[in-house]
Amino acid sequence: MGVGTKPKYNNCIDFDGMCEAYFEECDDNTFFDGTNYIPFPEPYLKSGLALFLELTTESLRLYSKDKDSPFFAIIKRNYDRIQNDLEKRAIMHGKQAVGCLFNLKCNFNMIEASRIVVDKGTSFDDITDDELENRIQSLKGEIDSSEE
Repeated sequence: MGVGTKPKYNNCIDFDGMCEAYFEECDDNTFFDGTNYIPFPEPYLKSGLALFLELTTESLRLYSKDKDSPFFAIIKRNYDRIQNDLEKRAIMHGKQAVGCLFNLKCNFNMIEASRIVVDKGTSFDDITDDELENRIQSLKGEIDSSEE
């Protein structure tokens, strides 16, 4: 909601109900295989929630900016629900894992545990074994000199 923009939702109960309707719609999605309708739940997404609420993702984020607002707790809970769904899909569904992990990294600031930052702006992946050994020796030297 920009300056002077009237909020689309003023009532947090209606807002919460609309959020719940989004998740129900995702869960009730089906796929027609030519013969039968097969349950095919859609993934929960921040962008999907925003579209369902007829908001932009930025507008939805602005609703959650004020921690004292009743909207904050509703959006936080629903973002947690989206994150949980993506994490489960990444673990349980091989073909969807890459897309889910990408979404988690982009929208929930998740990082891979194997990525270690060695120095400002340098990751473990970007340095050679010799550079790493030199850095370790340098740090050991700094520790030894500080103990004297």
